[in-house]
Amino acid sequence: NSDQHPLVLALSNVENTLKILADSVLHDQAALGCRKLEHLIIEHVHQRDVLRDLLGKNVNNSKSFTDCHR
Repeated sequence: NSDQHPLVLALSNVENTLKILADSVLHDQAALGCRKLEHLIIEHVHQRDVLRDLLGKNVNNSKSFTDCHR
């Protein structure tokens, strides 16, 4: 939906990707494949947490970053 906040759309995409990755872990994986999935899950969990934090702080543009002004 184009009228949604870009961060909301990004969060939705990250959460959908996490669901797919979580489902993939449940299938038999070679050791290397399992490690790759674990890495991808960790990266996407971090992205999800950052996006949630930004949304919680009502960041809506590049000038909204209060942490950069210290």
